[in-house]
Amino acid sequence: MKKLDNKGFAITTIVYGISIMAIMIVAILMAIMSTTNTNNKKFAKEIERELNNFSKAESSFVDKGTGENNNYYPTPQEYTVPDGETGWYRIELWGTQGGGAAGGYGAYTSGIIKLNEGDTLYFYVGKHQEGTSSGRETDVRIQSGNYNDSTSLLTRIMVAAGGGSTSAPGGTLKGYTTGMTAQGGSLKSAGDGSDYSLFNNGTNGSLVGYLPTYETDKLLAVDQLPPEQVVTNLVATNNNGGGDGYVPSSSPSVGGVSFIAGYAGNYAYFSNETGTKVSKNSKVHYKNQITEEERDYYFIDSRMIAGVNKGDGRAKIERIIATEESSNVLKQNEKFINVRIIRDCNDSGQATKISAIKDGEDIAINKTLVDVGVCKQVDLGSTTSLSEIATWHTDGIDLKNHTIAICKKSTCAEGEWKYIKGKSSETEYSETETVSGIHISAYQPDFTTTIPKKGTYYVFPVLYENKIMTAQSNPESESTPIKAEVLEGTKSQKWSIEEIPARTNPKKKADGTFVAETEYKIVELGQYKSLNIAADQNRVTNEIAASQAFNNYARNEPQIWKIKSLGNGTYTISTVVEPADEDIPSGNILPLPFPINQNIAENYQNSFIIGKNNTDTQRFKLISLEYSNE
Repeated sequence: MKKLDNKGFAITTIVYGISIMAIMIVAILMAIMSTTNTNNKKFAKEIERELNNFSKAESSFVDKGTGENNNYYPTPQEYTVPDGETGWYRIELWGTQGGGAAGGYGAYTSGIIKLNEGDTLYFYVGKHQEGTSSGRETDVRIQSGNYNDSTSLLTRIMVAAGGGSTSAPGGTLKGYTTGMTAQGGSLKSAGDGSDYSLFNNGTNGSLVGYLPTYETDKLLAVDQLPPEQVVTNLVATNNNGGGDGYVPSSSPSVGGVSFIAGYAGNYAYFSNETGTKVSKNSKVHYKNQITEEERDYYFIDSRMIAGVNKGDGRAKIERIIATEESSNVLKQNEKFINVRIIRDCNDSGQATKISAIKDGEDIAINKTLVDVGVCKQVDLGSTTSLSEIATWHTDGIDLKNHTIAICKKSTCAEGEWKYIKGKSSETEYSETETVSGIHISAYQPDFTTTIPKKGTYYVFPVLYENKIMTAQSNPESESTPIKAEVLEGTKSQKWSIEEIPARTNPKKKADGTFVAETEYKIVELGQYKSLNIAADQNRVTNEIAASQAFNNYARNEPQIWKIKSLGNGTYTISTVVEPADEDIPSGNILPLPFPINQNIAENYQNSFIIGKNNTDTQRFKLISLEYSNE
């Protein structure tokens, strides 16, 4: 072999060096291409998401009808799904206030349903009347007809009940009486007004259920009807001043009953082979008289809220996902896949009913509830994927240490149970139960274990049954405090929650450790103004506002929040602003339901401030408004 001289060695070294550099350049280019491809895919998905948001099909309906007072009847308003717009749609209904200024507010219902191009729905929207007239229901049907036409009534797939002519609100699964308060929950005592935290010891200020006068008209309990029960008087309205609904009230002091096809606790009506009207599960089965097409109609991720709407009824339909015929909305909570046993435990009272909804039907009906200590559980007989789980206890109580768990086998050791509602990490209380029960949807995030992902939410204080966090509606009222107001579905009630990078140098704790906590910006969608405290100091007298845009390039601490899951489906939202007094911990956002004493200014009513100690009432439920079929 010929020896390389110095010149040959140098040339060989250069060639090898160039080759190595070429390989490195190719590797870098490939890495860049891979990263670029990944980023392009992410970017494309973001573009697709935004385009989909801007291309939503959306329609709203207000009252149209004939007659006055008790003789006023809504007329059908047609909505047909446009060509090429098959997809998943959100329908929202607001029932009508009962007659006169003192009439009970109408109920609210909402849900997600799959609709195909060419599908036609008929909306009936009530009008607020004077005198002692009923609060008309607002509903949506598959078949048109007069308001009280029996054939048309059988095809109702959603109903928001009207209020009674006195102060009784439109109801949910039952008719509410005048005993239901506007707040929906109340405090045991006023607490210490100077502290603004309402919670200084084990009893002062703790959240309880409805007032002792809270009752329901058991005769209107649709969820008590057994399957296949004959219905002798199927009407939408009652002329005695009671609220109209899927089941109307005959008393002015009771609101009507709402209905959502596929919602746990409901039963739907249909005609059997002999034409007799009977009740069955809440899924609505309809055979088109013209096309002979037979279809099941039911909603997913539904909710009912009593006593929300003042004045005329309203309705809204919007496409939330444009999708092909075969696509589905994916369950966000994977714990609902392959469920065998459902267990409900708490310290306050055993469950009286457990529902398991699959494809719009309750498959737990006629299954035995078994006592297991302070728990009750139901075995579904085989594993199945569910869309909703609901449980009921005593009406109007605050559940203590309440949990709902599922097991994927016929028997489970303690460590094998998966909690869809866990024990709170800081308070023994859960949410105040209403006649609607405790509903947990597979199409919502798993709020027991995860921090909120980027998205749009309703923010419900646990102190209320029918109010949500609301920002100012116009720039002129920019300094107006954030308040808790009834659900209107406006942009100022929808909040964008997005994680932001934690502080680079977190404050050193007393034990010498540093903890980087997840931090968020919370922006209302009406004017894209960020939630913030009014002053750069953590004082309990600070109001909460949304007065300026969030600055991504500067750390404006009054606009930065920590959101902490308590494990039971509720969250605390606390400021990151360091208090002037180092002995005072950073405060949580606290909703005030009403002035707790005369020392509080009137403008604090229903508004939010910073509180310190109240781990019970300083809690919120987040309801996601975004869905995906990816």
